[in-house]
Amino acid sequence: METLPCPGCVKRDRRVAELEARNAELDAKVALLERQLVDLQRRFVELERRLKTNASNTSLPPSANPVGSPPPVKKKKSGRKRGGQPGHQAHLRQAFPETKVTKVEDLYPDQCSESQALLPKEAVPNDPPPIKFQRAELPKIIAEVTEYRGHAPGQSHEEFVTAEELLGRGLI
Repeated sequence: METLPCPGCVKRDRRVAELEARNAELDAKVALLERQLVDLQRRFVELERRLKTNASNTSLPPSANPVGSPPPVKKKKSGRKRGGQPGHQAHLRQAFPETKVTKVEDLYPDQCSESQALLPKEAVPNDPPPIKFQRAELPKIIAEVTEYRGHAPGQSHEEFVTAEELLGRGLI
């Protein structure tokens, strides 16, 4: 004999099933919202970092500073002149040795820069050694183009020599 469940138990079981289904939906929604929260937090951090940039901490010019940003920091002058400082070892470009020089051109001024007197066109025994400077130039590169022509002597006009045949014969 089969006993019928009481109406209250049926109603309760139906309500529990509905609540479990609703709980599963809410768990899925919470997981989605947590992923969105992580993405938004990452984006927020990146945007905050970008908001903090200005001309003093990036390569932007001062005119690109946002309104209300602090004025650019002006460095105090050290009192030294620009360039190499006294006592600093010079890093000069080394001249090519004379064995590597392919062409020498002697340059003589026409006249004295002070008295405008004409000067000789060659060195005189008491002259100081010449000031040397060098300029290295790369030669123009010219492509070498080779044309291979396959001839078929003694063959009829209807037969043609192909590139594969010439390759096979070791001609190309």
